[in-house]
Amino acid sequence: MCEWICVIEVLISNVKFLKVLCVEIQIFVYSISKWYLFFVERTDNMKKIKIIIVDDHSILQHGLAKSLEMEDNFKVVARADSGFAAIELVNHYLPNLVIMDVSMPGLNGMEATKRILKKNPEIKVIALSMHVEKIYVAGMMNAGASGYVLKSCSFKELLDCIKIVLS
Repeated sequence: MCEWICVIEVLISNVKFLKVLCVEIQIFVYSISKWYLFFVERTDNMKKIKIIIVDDHSILQHGLAKSLEMEDNFKVVARADSGFAAIELVNHYLPNLVIMDVSMPGLNGMEATKRILKKNPEIKVIALSMHVEKIYVAGMMNAGASGYVLKSCSFKELLDCIKIVLS
């Protein structure tokens, strides 16, 4: 009988030890997973290019944002439908790139670009417009835009322009 009691005591102590060991392993795994998530999130945010899209057409904003976010290194941080809203959002998010429509009601893209770059000269602006006329292209370039792309271009052409402007 004494032998059975000893065996049971050993089993009970082993079970208690295993429970403590399981809890400690869970804590260890949880700690590692938190550090991993912190590191991955930090490195993802460090390498992503922050973009603001400015266009008074909601459907264009939405489609362009979805297309850009399918790319690994782009994060659309905000969208604006006017030059005034763009200036506020740029001051808040400090993006790497603004994709700016030229003609919008209220404050147009040329004037918004001038104001944005006056305060934040490190930000790059690419004009995205339906206008092919020289007055619009020259107006945006004189305002400080780094590129000018037509809305009729392919998405690949826009990506090429972004890569050139940011390099």
